[in-house]
Amino acid sequence: MEATALRQLTAYTAVALAASFTTAAAVMHVSQSSLSRAIADASSSACRLADRRCTVILVSPASLAI
Repeated sequence: MEATALRQLTAYTAVALAASFTTAAAVMHVSQSSLSRAIADASSSACRLADRRCTVILVSPASLAI
């Protein structure tokens, strides 16, 4: 697995487990903006991995297949 893909998968997993970008970023010792960017880079317009709504993070059905 490519290092970038592994980093993105790790970021996504941290967000899914924490249900919070801020908490996941703190756990991973990275900035919230870099974590958000990793999730955005892993997502595409056809397949969103996470849906941010105010303070709630919703895991998309497409990401459950991962």
